[in-house]
Amino acid sequence: MSRNSRTQWFLVLFTVLGSANLVWGLCETCKYSKRGKDQSERFEGIQGRKVSGGCCEILGVHYERKDKINTSAPELHLFFWLPEPVMPDILVWQPSTNYMMEPVKKKYSKGLQSFSWPRQEVIVPLGVKVDTLYTTIQDSSRKVYFPALLSTSDKPAPVGSYAFVLESGGGISGQGTIEREVAGKLVPIRSFPVEEEFGGPVQLHWDGLDGQGKLAAAGTYVLRLKGTLEGETIEPLNYMLHFQHYGNFE
Repeated sequence: MSRNSRTQWFLVLFTVLGSANLVWGLCETCKYSKRGKDQSERFEGIQGRKVSGGCCEILGVHYERKDKINTSAPELHLFFWLPEPVMPDILVWQPSTNYMMEPVKKKYSKGLQSFSWPRQEVIVPLGVKVDTLYTTIQDSSRKVYFPALLSTSDKPAPVGSYAFVLESGGGISGQGTIEREVAGKLVPIRSFPVEEEFGGPVQLHWDGLDGQGKLAAAGTYVLRLKGTLEGETIEPLNYMLHFQHYGNFE
């Protein structure tokens, strides 16, 4: 990473941590701690998180929803679908406040899963807007992400499309490709240009369709981003993210 990029990300980290300390001072009950029944359900609160430079740090892998957020709803509901029993790593994060929520790790069964938690303890006092939350759910043993649908409704209403949010330390010029894993090989099914002039959060969207406009079969897929990372110097970029593409979200 270039000297300019390192300086930029140091300033970003300093600003984020500084703002987190300010918010922490305004909300003593928002410190990162165990919460829930017998303090056994989740860790939640303000928790510092380092920001890496270069490209790409994954911020969120989301399954987009149809319904709007109900700002008066008492709970948030996180939905995800598993092809087999897994003990995933789950993180919900909001960068400007450094709000974090991590359920206590446990094994989930196959199929549609959910995790719910109240808004009143930390989210409301911090003034966190639900639409600014990033979510990742990963099987770290296989390095596969399970796209998450975050909602204020207790019944998921998916659109069927995905949003991948990446953090980049510089501009990006290249091509994104969706590839399907078939018999140990990667088969490209959809490509799209990716042009971002500046660094920061980069959102890539996929509607779940192949190049012929047909719904892609459920299974494990790869998002590949190939091109150049443009900062003080121009560097080659070849990034891959494995994720589960859903068929029926039920």
